[in-house]
Order: sequence, then structure tokens, then C-alpha cells
Amino acid sequence: ESCRWPLGIPVAGTMNELSVDVELTTDRFCLNPDTCSKQAYLKYLNSVVAKRGLDVRELEEVTDVRALPLVAADASAGGAAAGGEGGFWVATRKADGSEGGVRARFVVLAVGAWGDPTPLKVPGSRLPFVAYPEELTSASRDRWTGKNVLVSGSGTTALLLARSLCTRGARKVVVCTKAPTIRRALGYMSAKERDQAYVTKWARERYDVTDMVLQDDLDFMEEFRNQEVFQALQNWQRQGTLELRPVCKLQAIHEDGRVELKRFDRGSRAARGTTWCVRGQGLRGSIIEVVDADLVVASSGHDLESLLPTRLPFPKGQVDAQTGETTIAGVFAIGFDPPGSGKHHYGILQEGKIIYDNWMCWGGFAARNTCSEIAR
Repeated sequence: ESCRWPLGIPVAGTMNELSVDVELTTDRFCLNPDTCSKQAYLKYLNSVVAKRGLDVRELEEVTDVRALPLVAADASAGGAAAGGEGGFWVATRKADGSEGGVRARFVVLAVGAWGDPTPLKVPGSRLPFVAYPEELTSASRDRWTGKNVLVSGSGTTALLLARSLCTRGARKVVVCTKAPTIRRALGYMSAKERDQAYVTKWARERYDVTDMVLQDDLDFMEEFRNQEVFQALQNWQRQGTLELRPVCKLQAIHEDGRVELKRFDRGSRAARGTTWCVRGQGLRGSIIEVVDADLVVASSGHDLESLLPTRLPFPKGQVDAQTGETTIAGVFAIGFDPPGSGKHHYGILQEGKIIYDNWMCWGGFAARNTCSEIAR
């Protein structure tokens, strides 16, 4: 549950929040499109850890990676690797605040491109009933049965959290989103969004992504978004549990649970006959609305500047697409762009294309090549 990958987003196939049994026969995980969930994948990974005897240090943060000099062996912390081979000292900080570390011949950074959640920058953002997606574990969501919840965010994570909270029996879930239309606010994947999806030439080589692989992935994502997100939320909206506030911005949070929202005009009212799906349209230039919330969920992206690699001294240059070795010899990267290496995993390109990322599924090819290079 401590993983930042949001609960309920599938490894492959349709979303399924039910745990399933995984029998470990080899070190290869078979992705069953009908049952594969985050929980199943984590269960598989735990089986690999037990079978292979991997040293997994939970709640131990890597704070620094520094190259060691090529000198005689030194047993002290931070000294040279045995045999004078240099290598790296990986400094860590444990949950109790104590410092630790480990010597390494090679370092593989697979930290992803999420970073810490982007903090709310409004009055009241530090109140105890304000939470971020990774804090809402499967068990903790049951605490909000019969309560009012406000979710601030426009991405799939925010919508999946809203859906999950509705499923767990929340009294009312209000989604404050910058999406300009009701369909977009409900997570519908349009043809334009598909056309904007782009994988760079470097990423295609690194992750072995062909045009067919990309189109198959977009087909799955379109089906997943439109069925498991859009239609599901539409049903909760019809029942009156879910309310949408498109073109909306969170303004302030008060200690008594009142939340101020600033809502902007989005033009003429559409589909007058189905008022359940046009809430928030036809407003004045902007109005302040106050809603009551027992829980406020801030799901507005992640701060990439908080990632460890942004603090490391990477010389400017491309990551090797075959091996993943960065401009620091002996340091490898999987699933993110070190500073100065270009934009291949996340972001919007100048020509208007949006980088499509699915490195959780595509990363295996890159990981094998990196491991082969290290073994060589």
C-alpha cells in the first residue's frame, strides 16, 4: 500500500480491486487481463523477494549517491570499495532518522517520474483532513463511509479515487477539476487525446515500443478510461452521490470543513434535458461556492524537482538507449529522464504532442538490457 502507484490502476487488463492468488512457478509474472490488479502484482513481487532472498530495505530513503575515489580499500563508511575499484556510496536515511548507506559497484535508479505530490497552495492546506492520494490506502477509505469528500484534480488518479470513495459509501463526493467539459471531467478519452499521444524515437528504442504496441496500448487505455472511469462515474452522478465542478479552482479550506471553490463560466448550457450531466455550466464570469467536506483530497500531480536524480550532478547528455547508462559512468536509469538528458518519459512537447508513458508495463525490456550490461 506504500507504493505511489494508485490503488486500483491495473498492470494490464480491466481494473479489478479484488486480491487474487498468484502462484510463483518462475520469475515471470503472467498478466491475466481479467484478474491482474496492483494487489496481485505486489503479491507476486513479495513472492520473488522471498524466493530469491532479496535485501529489501523498506522505509529507508536514498538521500545521496556519490562516486568513490580509486584508492586502497577502506572499511569506514564512505570509503573506497574493496580492492580500490571505486564505485559509489549510496547514503540513506531510515524512518527513525538515523543515517545509513551501502557501497555499490553500480547504481540503478528506477525512481519513476512522479516525485512528491504537488502541495496545495491555498489557506488551510495543512489541516488534518487534507490528504494526498498515496495516503488513502484501501483500508483507510472505509473511514469515509457516510462522509462528504472533495477531490481536487483533473487526472485519472483523482477520478479513480472519486470512484473508489463512492463505492465505499461516501455520502457525497464533489470533484473540483479544471477540465472544460463534463465528458472530460468524467475522464472520457477523446480521439484528439489519442492523436496527441507520442513516444519519442529514443523511448521506442529503449522500451522496444513499435507503432503496433502503442496503438494496442491506446486501445486498452481508451476502453479502460471510457468504461471503468467515464461510465462508472456517470452512474454515480446519476445516483446523486457524485457531483462535478468543471473549470473550477480550490480557493481556501476552513477548519470547520467549509471549502471555497472558484468556478468560471464555460459558455452556453448544453443538453438541457439531462440536468444531471450539466451541473456547473452556464455560470456567471466566476462565482465563489462553498461546500462542506469531511475530507479534502489533493490530487494535482507531482513535484518532479523533489526526485533524487535532480540533486545528482549529471553532466548534460543522453542516456544510452540500449543499456540505460547515464552520463555518470556506472549509474543507470530506468523509467525517468535524468536532468539534461531530454524529455522522453513525461511532459508536453513544443509541437503539441503529449508524451505517452506506460513504463510500468514497458520497462521490462529496458530492465533486462540494463541487467545484461551490468552482468557483462
